[in-house]
Amino acid sequence: MTTTVPAEKRRAEFSTFGQTTWTLDDQATFASGLRCISGSDPVLDAMGQVSADQSYGLGRFDGARFKGGWGPGEDGTYLLRQFGLIPAHDGTMVPVAVAATATDGSYQSAQGVLDQVVESVRDTVTGAHGVAADGDC
Repeated sequence: MTTTVPAEKRRAEFSTFGQTTWTLDDQATFASGLRCISGSDPVLDAMGQVSADQSYGLGRFDGARFKGGWGPGEDGTYLLRQFGLIPAHDGTMVPVAVAATATDGSYQSAQGVLDQVVESVRDTVTGAHGVAADGDC
């Protein structure tokens, strides 16, 4: 699974890196194989060292390895996205990808929506059988 950064900006006011089209399904699929990519350990380590102000949503899971992004849509409402790996009770890691907006369109409210989504699926995610425990690919 790979992604391609667009060669041309879709929205002139933002870098091309924030304009990559990547579905939530594709993000979760990528996350499912991330631990088995040679040389991924430093990336996974960094994904587990998220600053406190970015620890909403998937950051509410202890031991989560995730990356997030956000930005205003063309209508001005903020879309927040996160993907990564969440530790399951059986020692595996569950690949996840989430996205949210809020009715008021604000970044802060969308953070609250992601927190609510995560809490609503917490038991399901941590109770699932995930992929590749440490060193098991």
